[in-house]
Amino acid sequence: MKELIKIEQHNEIITVNARDLYVYLDAGDRFDQWIRRRIEKYGFILNQDFCTKMCRTSGRPYTEYFISIDMAKELAMVENTEKGREIRRYFIEVEKRARELSAPQLPQTFAEALRLAADQAEGIAELAPKAKIADELARKKRAYLISTVAKMVSGNIALFSGSISEPLFCVPQYIIINAQGFT
Repeated sequence: MKELIKIEQHNEIITVNARDLYVYLDAGDRFDQWIRRRIEKYGFILNQDFCTKMCRTSGRPYTEYFISIDMAKELAMVENTEKGREIRRYFIEVEKRARELSAPQLPQTFAEALRLAADQAEGIAELAPKAKIADELARKKRAYLISTVAKMVSGNIALFSGSISEPLFCVPQYIIINAQGFT
């Protein structure tokens, strides 16, 4: 399938650049007028159907619109042109292929089912000691160094062999650490 318009992820949503869609549809109006009229007329919602980004160049700043696939399909449909129908069919096909790729593959034979079950059991057995450590840490309600927890989980030191000094964080029921290292 030939790529008609670049599809990308923007703010965790699969989007297309509205300006690219506008160019492909050959809408005729100025882009800023075209997109604003469509948003108003069809009731599209900011941060649900589309998001914006203010861009600066050496000239005037401009707003870039990133629109959801659903919004792009609707805009293509309301243009009521051959290009509009073509791009709408393209988006439908892209979604269909994405669903096929993300669908879990069910085993087709008994041997495949047994292999899948064995792999899952192996994964569970591998995680069981780590789950035991996490449960024990949560039960003790104490502060631990992250390096100490890492050593416990990786098996480099005996499980709870003694007291732990230099507390860095407390372990409640769970801990979430983002990419910057903050909870």
